[in-house]
Amino acid sequence: MSVRTPRNQETKRSRGLRCPACGCGHLRVVYTRPGWGERVIRRRECRHCARRFTTTEAALQTAFVAYNGPKRRCTYGETSD
Repeated sequence: MSVRTPRNQETKRSRGLRCPACGCGHLRVVYTRPGWGERVIRRRECRHCARRFTTTEAALQTAFVAYNGPKRRCTYGETSD
């Protein structure tokens, strides 16, 4: 017979945003505005305790790869001869 361990905060892997005050994961975006560079600034509000906080998000920069034939590839925008 296996013993089930309770899920607590230390063993459970946290995913997503949490309220810094109460730890609740139910948030709503109050408003969004562009930031500097490729960033977005969002003002969020916790639905449980009504605390508001600001988050800054940035897109990950990945290179697009174009396949030009068998075993031939280059990053997007380069010309292949």
